Amino acid sequence: MTRKDLLAVLEDVLREGDSLFDRTNAEIEKGLEVTLVASETIMLGARAVNALRAIRVLADYHVDDQVAVIARSLVEAAVDVEYLNTTTVRRLGGDREVELTPDTKSLLFSSHKPLALFNIVTEAEELGPDDPLPDEIAEDLPEGHWDRVREARREALQMRERLGLRESPYWACAGNAAMMAELRRAVPLEVGRLRQHRRFFQDFSFFAHANPNDTPYVVQPSRKLRSSFQEDSILGAAVIAALETFRWWGLVLGDEMRPRFIGYLRRLRDEEPER
Repeated sequence: MTRKDLLAVLEDVLREGDSLFDRTNAEIEKGLEVTLVASETIMLGARAVNALRAIRVLADYHVDDQVAVIARSLVEAAVDVEYLNTTTVRRLGGDREVELTPDTKSLLFSSHKPLALFNIVTEAEELGPDDPLPDEIAEDLPEGHWDRVREARREALQMRERLGLRESPYWACAGNAAMMAELRRAVPLEVGRLRQHRRFFQDFSFFAHANPNDTPYVVQPSRKLRSSFQEDSILGAAVIAALETFRWWGLVLGDEMRPRFIGYLRRLRDEEPER
């Protein structure tokens, strides 16, 4: 598949995302009642739309090492949205385990915000858990705002403790690898697809962090600096991750996107469409 053909698929998938966005707003205006799980699914879908649009802009400049950084967030959204919507079992050690339903996970997701905010502020300002905010920060906040953050954090920690979970930098109290392991146990027939997600995430994480791979920046063996770096497989993986995220978003609207999803995958593989 040529890069031009690949970008044509990307643009069509992006239009799917724009359509989901418009249809969601239209349904909300008509009175669609959105559950917490559904609202978080929609949010992750909107994040995927923005990421895919940014990738399309960068694709013309052949800076695919930076496309990979954005594509990592797309894969993360694809994993998060499937994990959010799937009941899984967390192994806590020994014989202990806890079932995590979509409703429980939606509460973990939403309550991560005060935890993250509290940790960001206290670490940046070198504050203890009970220290007051510096005046220059407190005066910029609505009255009582920091007290509400503290209370929301306390409730979030209590919920995690009841579930047998510990405070974590991750909303699910587990990193990507642990989330994927839970999903593979919950939906064993999807192991191949989930392993593909994990591989994408690991590959793109390499680009997201400082690393010794100089291939995107240095021509071998001359050691001259590259003016561009192009790796079409990065774009293809980003499209797949976006499709995975949009599929869950479509279900919120009652749209079973799987037939179209399969059609896009066949185009990415340069296969003839099914008749």
